[in-house]
Amino acid sequence: METQDPNWESIVGEQDWDAYCRFTSPERRTKIAQLQEILKNGSSNTQHAEIWRQIGRLWSAEGRCVDDIAAHQNALASFEQAIALKPDFPEAWNNLGNSLVDLNRREEAIAAFDAALQLKPDYDAAWVNRASALYNFTRYEEAIASYDQALTLKPDAYEIWRDRGFSLANLGRYEEAIASYDRVLQYKPDDFSAWSNRGIALFSLDCYEEAIASYDQALQYQPENPQCWISRGAADEVKTG
Repeated sequence: METQDPNWESIVGEQDWDAYCRFTSPERRTKIAQLQEILKNGSSNTQHAEIWRQIGRLWSAEGRCVDDIAAHQNALASFEQAIALKPDFPEAWNNLGNSLVDLNRREEAIAAFDAALQLKPDYDAAWVNRASALYNFTRYEEAIASYDQALTLKPDAYEIWRDRGFSLANLGRYEEAIASYDRVLQYKPDDFSAWSNRGIALFSLDCYEEAIASYDQALQYQPENPQCWISRGAADEVKTG
């Protein structure tokens, strides 16, 4: 019978991404070394796959926090190890997709998210990550379709509505973008980005009074934001002729 090592979870704590990012670089590397020691023990493939995934997540945090390409490559290799041990592991496929995005391996990243979603079609995080990757690759139509899938699962997720609005605005679909920003503000009325981008969309539609009103709302939350003041000034100048 395969044994389970109960100690690995105490090393990583909450397994929370923000916590991984709050660790210092030496702390992350120490935890990685400790997890690698546990992998030398007899344990189930499922257990080892999860440990490899957490090692990968720590390497991913290291790569993003200190801009270390080698750390991103280590993360990728760790997620590949997890999947080799447990191919039907949607969370590892999702993590693999994010690592491939970090390494700008675009088509492979989308394929990894697709693999995660084939295993778990209602995996909202994978839909969001797939959409974000497509957005970063300027494939806005496809990004919107993935954001829409995510919103069927999490209709009150304001961040998804906001990013959907960005995609629509990049396609010049400003009315639809404004509708998405309005959904953001329904759930988070103090969202600076939604208000300011709503103003940009309204300006693009020559709705200068409404654009100024949106910029004014945005400036309540970031009164020192220079770009927002510049955008407001431009709308006011055009309005007054």
